[in-house]
Amino acid sequence: MCYKMGDVITVGGSKYVISDSVHTLSYMRLVPYVEPTYKIGDIFEEASMGDYIIARVGIKDVLFVSLTGGNNWTNPVTIVDPYSITLDEIKKMSGDCGEFTYTGKKYDGS
Repeated sequence: MCYKMGDVITVGGSKYVISDSVHTLSYMRLVPYVEPTYKIGDIFEEASMGDYIIARVGIKDVLFVSLTGGNNWTNPVTIVDPYSITLDEIKKMSGDCGEFTYTGKKYDGS
């Protein structure tokens, strides 16, 4: 099996990221995997509908709101922490029907 830099693998029940390009498991350097998290104000792109921002609509309720039309993608989703939203929570927010990709952009207030 061939692995490449950036692949996430599980070893002994723990997740690691391959930090160097390798060809076999016997010659790789691993670093602990840290799941990415997101927060209110982060912007995602939906494949066919454009940019959406994570908006807070309750103490622990968030949803995706279109930056062009202001429409909600789905109903609000209750999460654990609006400043540390997990990938699983992002999937719930998408309603399992959107293809949301994190753009790295933040809301600038305009």
